Amino acid sequence: MSFLNDLKKQADQLRAGQGVDKAVLQARIDITEQACQMTFKYWVDLCSQLDVLQPVARGRYVFDSKAAFDGLRLVSFRPDIRKRPYQGQQVTDHVALNCDIRTGQEVQLTKNFLTDIEKLERRIQQSCVQCTPEPIRDPDTGKLIEVRYGFVADMQAGVRLKPNHDDATVRFTVDNLEGLARWVIAFEAADVTVPLLDELAKWIAGQPNDFARRGRVLELREC
Repeated sequence: MSFLNDLKKQADQLRAGQGVDKAVLQARIDITEQACQMTFKYWVDLCSQLDVLQPVARGRYVFDSKAAFDGLRLVSFRPDIRKRPYQGQQVTDHVALNCDIRTGQEVQLTKNFLTDIEKLERRIQQSCVQCTPEPIRDPDTGKLIEVRYGFVADMQAGVRLKPNHDDATVRFTVDNLEGLARWVIAFEAADVTVPLLDELAKWIAGQPNDFARRGRVLELREC
């Protein structure tokens, strides 16, 4: 065998291996896209029903002992899906289901300890209310005296599915369905089925469910 023929044999073997790798990657992309498209279609239908039902959120929404709310309804449900280019094709960047939690109540709070300021600002950020803190400083020394917060306690809640096409997994980020809290839960893309989405729908509708127990909880942050 000539040296050139030997190189051709090595190249053919490498091409065959690359072909297998591409096939494996495409299979992962396909199964991940199936999970995303199934979820989006499910959420489109789910939002239509929940807009009518306006379920009561589980849990209590606490900014402060003077500003705590419960028995709140979830309203204005809206599904969304976004795409991005990947490996020469359009794939799903994320799928989202968002809704509002409206109280219509104006809140005025004042904090003067750093720990209280940090705690309240985490809750404000998690809730997605519109608020611009007003720091009050000593006119002579510039020392911070207190921070004042004024906002209408109209919050947002929802779920976002973020796929990873490289390894055929997905992450669901669940915000504010039970008080001001964030869950991040991972699943294999193949595990995203109608029964699993039913469990998530129960959570959104304020009913007992085992959605989180079926996956791998990566983060639980309660504010």
